[in-house]
Amino acid sequence: MKRYGNDDRLLAIEVMNKPSPGHKGQLGTMPFALSMFQTAKSLQGTVPLTLGSARIGTAKLFVPLGLDIIEFHDNLPHTPAELEDSIYASIAPTLRKYPIGTFFWCLMAKRAYLKGQRLKGR
Repeated sequence: MKRYGNDDRLLAIEVMNKPSPGHKGQLGTMPFALSMFQTAKSLQGTVPLTLGSARIGTAKLFVPLGLDIIEFHDNLPHTPAELEDSIYASIAPTLRKYPIGTFFWCLMAKRAYLKGQRLKGR
């Protein structure tokens, strides 16, 4: 945060990518992510802070802590139609209610790197 917190070349600083709440008795990375975000927020300069989330519910946990940009990933849909349905069915109507924007920050047009994903045709 000291080095890049005021760097006008940056759109945002992602504090952590996809913290996990844990499952099957495992703690997950959520406590670490919450602590890291609070620390980053306390040292924040002019660059907005974000957090990569697999679910919008995860991002909502960080809003009260001062999350500047809600970011969530809709990775690996089964079909192009499924991706379009998820974008327009769940996101667009909500986004239109607020003075915010949305964008695709990355396009991964390559073979899935995990064998299980490849076997599903991704």
